[in-house]
Amino acid sequence: MKSLFATVLAGLAVVALSVTTMAGAQASPEIHANTSSNGLSTENSAAQAPMTKSPVNDPSTRSLAKSKGLKLEGLTIQSDAKGGRFLLDTEGNWFLQIPSEPASLPLKQHALDVALPANWSATGCVGSFKPMARQTGELHWGATNSCASTSVSGVYPHWITGALRATCAGSWPACGLYRDEDGPVSSTNNRSSRVANIYREPRCDTNANYRFLTSVRVYVRGIQFGPYESASKIFACNVTA
Repeated sequence: MKSLFATVLAGLAVVALSVTTMAGAQASPEIHANTSSNGLSTENSAAQAPMTKSPVNDPSTRSLAKSKGLKLEGLTIQSDAKGGRFLLDTEGNWFLQIPSEPASLPLKQHALDVALPANWSATGCVGSFKPMARQTGELHWGATNSCASTSVSGVYPHWITGALRATCAGSWPACGLYRDEDGPVSSTNNRSSRVANIYREPRCDTNANYRFLTSVRVYVRGIQFGPYESASKIFACNVTA
């Protein structure tokens, strides 16, 4: 957290330069980060803006969300380049709708991307963000994900990665540049399991207010979907370990 405001100031300088050189063109909030062999990001993500969350008004999508047990009031959707559709309710519960056919996967985004396998049979995943909470000098956070498939091996290998991210407590753009404060980390479940969990308790010293959110990536058959983000919350907390 020590270099957080330096990161923010540097990010603002980049934003100002972009506005000057692009004549007001709006930059996309999505970043296609490079990943290592274990699925963790290898790219500095300090300048990643919050992902756009759009309200869900389409009746068929709302019906799908309801069938998965999601609350409809305040329901939002996040989308990624591979066609993943991440429905998130106000309680932190989600349904990840993933492409049903290999042909529905867009072209590769970079050299590390791979196409969906020909026998792709994963159908979707449900999960939730663990509510962030400050308890006895720690900031608790986490996530869980469970995927369905039409075959036993239809989700293997399956895992999730997650990170606790933070910025200053003000509003965008002055405080819109998040950076990783804990993580990214990978779930420790067996990758043949349909369930993947992350639970973390980093130390948290009382300090000025900061805005936190949880970011997750879901890997099904080794294919990355996301990142997807939780709602943000402000804590008087300086993550130290």
